Amino acid sequence: MAAKDRKPLVLRGARQVGKTVAVKMFADQFDKFIELNLDLPADANLFQRKLNIRDLYQAILLKQQIAPTEGKTLLFLDEIQNCPEAVDSLRYFYEELPHVFVIAAGSLLEIALHEKHIGFPVGRVEHLFMYPLSFREFLVAIDAAPALAAYDTIPVQAYACPTLFEHFHRYTLIGGMPEVMAKYVETHDVAALKPVYDSLATSYLDDAAKYARTTSMAAILRHCIESAPLVAGQRIKFAGFGSSNYGSREVGEALRTLQRAMLIHLLYPCTAVEIPIIPDLKKSPRLQFLDTGLLNYFAGLQGEFFKHDDLQAIYKGMLAEHIVGQEFVCLEPNS
Repeated sequence: MAAKDRKPLVLRGARQVGKTVAVKMFADQFDKFIELNLDLPADANLFQRKLNIRDLYQAILLKQQIAPTEGKTLLFLDEIQNCPEAVDSLRYFYEELPHVFVIAAGSLLEIALHEKHIGFPVGRVEHLFMYPLSFREFLVAIDAAPALAAYDTIPVQAYACPTLFEHFHRYTLIGGMPEVMAKYVETHDVAALKPVYDSLATSYLDDAAKYARTTSMAAILRHCIESAPLVAGQRIKFAGFGSSNYGSREVGEALRTLQRAMLIHLLYPCTAVEIPIIPDLKKSPRLQFLDTGLLNYFAGLQGEFFKHDDLQAIYKGMLAEHIVGQEFVCLEPNS
C-alpha cells in the first residue's frame, strides 16, 4: 500500500493464533522496531499523559532509548485494549505522523471492544484478522514444496491427489494453531503435541474469568468452551446446551461472547433465494470451532485418524465439513 494511503493496522484474532509473533517477524523489514506492552503501567502511562502526538512519539523514543534517526520505524502497541488513550492516538499517527508504521493488537481485544465500548477512529485504521494456519500455510510450514506446487496448480493433477490427501488428512488431525504446528515441525510426532494442546485448552478455560462479568457467567462460559468442540459442525440449540440446565438467554450470551473472542463462529442458515442473502437469525445456528485440531483433542477423536483414510468415515463426516469451514474462514482476512 502506498505511503499516502497507509493507515495504522489493527491486528485481530483469537488468543494464541500468533499475532505477536507475526508482528515480530514482520519487524525484520524495518530499521527500528518499538514494542510497547500496554499491560504494563509504565508503557500505558505514556499515552495517559495527554501529550500531543509528536511529543508522545518523542517520549516513546526516549523511553526506548532510540535516537530519532532516518529509516523506517515500526511501532507495535500490544494489549491495546488496556489503554483507550492509545486507541485514540491511532488517528493522530495516521494524520500527523504517517511515516511511522503502527500495528496494534490485543489478546482480549474483541471482548474489550464490546464490554468497554472502545471504538477505533473511523476511516483512520485498517483491520486485519488472523486465524489458525490454512492448509496451504501448513504445506509451507512442513517444507513440502512439491506438494505446494501441485496444490497451486489448477486444476490439481490426478497424480498429485494421493499425496495431497495424505497431507490434508494430517493437517485435519493436528490443526493449524501455530504453537502446535511449530512442535510438529520440530518432532513430526503427534504424541508430542499433547502438552501443547493441554496448555492451549487450559489457557482458553482460564480466560473465561476474563470474559465474564460475574462468577456465574464465568461458569457458563467454561461449560460452553468445554462443550463447543463436542457439537462443532452441528446445528445447536441454546437452551440446555451441552446437556446442561442453562437457559437459552444465558447460553446465548455466553456463546456470543465466545464468538466475539473468535473461539467459535455461529453460522445461521440462509433461506433467501435472491440477493441479498441474509442469515435467518430465528433459526438454529451451526457451530464452527476455532480450530479442527483443537476440536479433535477436546473431543478425543485423534485416535480415529489412525483407523481411517477417509475423513468422511470419522465423526459421521462432520470433521470433513468442519475443516472445509475453517478453510473458508481463512480465505477472508478482513472479517
